[in-house]
Amino acid sequence: MNTLTNKIIEQGLANRILKVSQLKRLVKGTAQRRHSLVNRAIKAGKLYRFQRGLYMLNERFRDYPCHPFVLTLQLMILKY
Repeated sequence: MNTLTNKIIEQGLANRILKVSQLKRLVKGTAQRRHSLVNRAIKAGKLYRFQRGLYMLNERFRDYPCHPFVLTLQLMILKY
């Protein structure tokens, strides 16, 4: 597993929609390191990018699926 994926699961955030601010707290180091880990997880299919700054783990790492209304609400909040 990716180190970012491990950290997300260890922190109990596997079933949540993640923002960049949450990833900043999880990944110590430079912004380039965080960006590289996020891109590596996306390319491996372990992390989904819904929109710039909004991510979620793949279904196989979650306990239950994300409700579409929750995702829509998060997208609307980030838009404004």
